[in-house]
Amino acid sequence: METSAAGVDLSSLAPPLRALIDGQQAALEALRAENPALSDLNAGGVVERLRAEVVSLTEQNRRLEHLLDELRRAFFAKKSEKLHPDQLQFALEELEGALAGAEEETPASTTRPARPKRPAAERNIGRLPATCRASSG
Repeated sequence: METSAAGVDLSSLAPPLRALIDGQQAALEALRAENPALSDLNAGGVVERLRAEVVSLTEQNRRLEHLLDELRRAFFAKKSEKLHPDQLQFALEELEGALAGAEEETPASTTRPARPKRPAAERNIGRLPATCRASSG
């Protein structure tokens, strides 16, 4: 007559149920054997170190997500089309340099020769030719 740890007679059970219960009892014994080892591991502070590492990694993940959001905003937002002040200053320096170079190349006299004025064009507003006046009336 077979009995379990709880004192129940297992011989009256069907073989598949008996095998299942035997497997459960073996797993329970294995866990009981591991329990002291896990307790010793926990006593060494491994669990606390792992918790601290989880907190640290969570904070690092939060910072990286914040940086990623900032980069996305800088790259895709309306502000991305505006020039950075340093870029604007660089463009102004280039223009000043080009202007100084152009002034050196031009002669001292920058006045243009006077062009003769054209006479004002005569406009024919409201005066139809004689051929049109005769046919319209």
